Amino acid sequence: LGGMGYFSGSVQLKRKDADAHKLMGFSSQLFSATPSRSFFPRGFAWDEGFHELLVQRWNSALAGDVLSHWMHTLHSHASKDGGCPGGWLPREQVLGESAIRRVPQEFLAQDVTVTNPPTLLLLLETLSSKTAGARPDWLSTTLVPALYPRAKAWLEWMLYSQRSPVSNSSAMTFQWRGRDPHEEKLMPTTFASGLDDYPRALFPSQDEEHLDLLCWIAHGASLLSRIAAQLQESARNPDEAKRYAVDAEGFLLLKQTLLESLEAVHWSEKDQAYFDRGLTFGMPRRKPKEGASTAKPGIATFGTDVVIGCGSPNGKHTLQVAVPYDYRGDAQQEQDKAERRGCPD
Repeated sequence: LGGMGYFSGSVQLKRKDADAHKLMGFSSQLFSATPSRSFFPRGFAWDEGFHELLVQRWNSALAGDVLSHWMHTLHSHASKDGGCPGGWLPREQVLGESAIRRVPQEFLAQDVTVTNPPTLLLLLETLSSKTAGARPDWLSTTLVPALYPRAKAWLEWMLYSQRSPVSNSSAMTFQWRGRDPHEEKLMPTTFASGLDDYPRALFPSQDEEHLDLLCWIAHGASLLSRIAAQLQESARNPDEAKRYAVDAEGFLLLKQTLLESLEAVHWSEKDQAYFDRGLTFGMPRRKPKEGASTAKPGIATFGTDVVIGCGSPNGKHTLQVAVPYDYRGDAQQEQDKAERRGCPD
């Protein structure tokens, strides 16, 4: 609770067709917890869903107030051709001068193609329940119906904008945006996922299909299906009840489709486990000629090897492991050129 604060201002936006220092979102206010008021004085969408699941056990009205603030920062970013439905929620909300002063320059602007796991939907479902503990009636009868259209728009934007470029009609797969193949780390970070340094494909490319993002969207569809079913029961008229019934059925079918994709794409019969898909070890290896790049999309090309010493703390027993270091493929350039399915980039 000591980390909660009230912030006011506009989020800096990052788009390929605009200067990040000039492109700003609408003026908004945010009542939110923070990871740390002194070091991270800003709201994080991924964190906040978990923060408020705890807060609501103590004060559900307070958690509902926070949720309302977050959902009212949803931005509409329809493309010129109208091909990007739903709404984008800024992953980090850096609002006001005091917050801006504490944030490194490279993290100020929020990329409009990047999202976070929809943990706030977990809170919305919890507050929609009329039986889970003693909480004010207005949360389930007024707040949840008011926020449901925004939650629906948020998930629709994820479903549309985060599709993997290699996804097809037979299997829906998804990809966290924002990974940098030229980041000077052995394992490029995936800030969007919330699990920054979780092991993934060593070489970010358009070929990636991320298991956890598919699971988040499938779970989000399941949550909204249940919420819509609850709202149907308390609908004010037959037309409203019918709309909620259509949503409940539609999100349930979406969940089933995504679970089928999970099995078809991410399940490994050999390893009896689910995995991401992307470029990593085991891909074709070629050494380019000195001073020339011969990389092709889908082929991991390696330059200098880095030797890592793995062993005991005293260094007496060390195993030298050579790992590829330099990757200069064309996959990222191809990804940059790839059409974003109508969503702004």
